[in-house]
Amino acid sequence: MKNVIFVLAFLLGNLCLVFSQLIPASNISTGFDAMSNISQLPILHPFGTATKQFSSFDESGNNNDGITQKAFTKYIDEKAELVIFDESGPGCLFRQQMNVWANWDEVTIPKEEWNTARIKYYFDDEAEPKIDMAMSDLFRCKTNPFTAPLCFIDSTNISGKDVNRFAVMYYPFTFSKRLKVTITPLVVRKDFGHTWYQYTYLTYPKDKKIDSWKGVGENSDKVRNQWKNMGKDPKDSKNNIRITKTISVPKGKQKTIVDLKEKGSIASLKFHLTPFTKETFYNTNIKIFWDDNPIPAVDLPLAYLFGGGGKDFDCSNDVWQKTLTTLLFGFDSKKGDFYTYWPMPYWNAAKIVIENNSTENITNFSCELETKSSKILD
Repeated sequence: MKNVIFVLAFLLGNLCLVFSQLIPASNISTGFDAMSNISQLPILHPFGTATKQFSSFDESGNNNDGITQKAFTKYIDEKAELVIFDESGPGCLFRQQMNVWANWDEVTIPKEEWNTARIKYYFDDEAEPKIDMAMSDLFRCKTNPFTAPLCFIDSTNISGKDVNRFAVMYYPFTFSKRLKVTITPLVVRKDFGHTWYQYTYLTYPKDKKIDSWKGVGENSDKVRNQWKNMGKDPKDSKNNIRITKTISVPKGKQKTIVDLKEKGSIASLKFHLTPFTKETFYNTNIKIFWDDNPIPAVDLPLAYLFGGGGKDFDCSNDVWQKTLTTLLFGFDSKKGDFYTYWPMPYWNAAKIVIENNSTENITNFSCELETKSSKILD
């Protein structure tokens, strides 16, 4: 399994919401500031903030998202440009995924057409775009500052030919009043079958002042450094309290490995599992209880929580033997290790229970946990 650049996981979404609290609109961080400030993930933005995703789609339900007029294009503007994104601000476009290079029927789109296509970004109703680039240049990660690790293009070999399938970019574009994205020239108006795109972004309360993207000079060093050091905690670990414990868990049994009192926040969790097998990987559950609630907020197999997916998928025979390294979680089958750096705050108590539902005895389950004390949080 390849190291992934960034994973927007949803497994702990409910956990974060439970412990979220509203913050004043004046304290909103966005763009690169928001991306680098992992510690604020559990905190809700003020009322009126919305997470949105726009995607090309075939309204007929035939999954032919490349039909120009019915799927790929929102509308054609006064300049005869194909508009694929148009949103009022204040907001920030965080994620773009573009698949325009190859069809699912394994036919490559003619290079002369997409190589001449340009993508343009208009901010705040300005007459001229701040970005006007060849589509292939923007998404091939070769033009600064739109480079790795903030973007990547996926490719595969089909019938002896290298084919680019899709590209993803996590370079944030903030906009104060409006952001419109278009494609030209009209040669791209023909239908390209199963091509598509997705945009994921936030819009903020109308009274919030957000500065529009200033251009290629914006400093992205902190985010890039975090993403180049995956496997290490991207948050500030100063004043963390470290706790270690090792237990054994017979098959069919469960044991408490962590029981914390008073206000705090779990900053990181690292586990070691022996034996690390397909049985223990998919059938050992982690339960996390917050604030003396008898119902666990998290009750998942280790495989699910740390990025290995479910045992019922065909690929499960291979996945448990792999290594996954992402910004916030991962596992290493050769070492038998797991890690997660999601910030997990609690008001007065946190308990972690390991439940062995496998057919094997767990002879060694080690935990290395780091917390932020209530004094640091306050």
